[in-house]
Amino acid sequence: MTILDERDGHRWNPLASQPQLAFWQELSRLDRARALSTLLDASRSQENSRWTILWHLPNLIDLEADSVLLGYYAARGEHEALTVCQAITGGRTGFWPLAFRLVNLYPANAQLRRDLEARVEQMGQVIRGPWSEHYQRCRNDVEQALRLREITDTVRAWLIDFSARLARAVDEQRRREADERINRG
Repeated sequence: MTILDERDGHRWNPLASQPQLAFWQELSRLDRARALSTLLDASRSQENSRWTILWHLPNLIDLEADSVLLGYYAARGEHEALTVCQAITGGRTGFWPLAFRLVNLYPANAQLRRDLEARVEQMGQVIRGPWSEHYQRCRNDVEQALRLREITDTVRAWLIDFSARLARAVDEQRRREADERINRG
């Protein structure tokens, strides 16, 4: 069974908002693990529909309720873990425990850490206000994650490095924003 339709033209999207979302809700009610695994598998395809699935997936996942399923999916292999990274968004409850699990599963995978960092920075999401403030909020989130009990040495080293890079990004953005204010007169 495939959920991909690569024909030209507009198609019904079972992941989009009402009334179609009712279809997804019913599928996930009947067998949440299978429905979510099917979407994660489909998002790994090289077809055009991959981007549609990845666009909707973060809004279909409940990081707390789906954490065990996502962890099992990621444990299948590094490609699956990278898929999970694409499907989650930082700043949501349940993000950090899952991120810690992914880093601990694949501590040598630099791409996984970069993808998680992009999720923390919420790349691809709408950001309001100056970038310096956004980077500072991200850094504050990382600093709070460093205080969590379930942190390992591997995760701690990654987060300390990430926090330092975010601090530099904050400073750089503040300089750019000041330059822009001066140049505007």
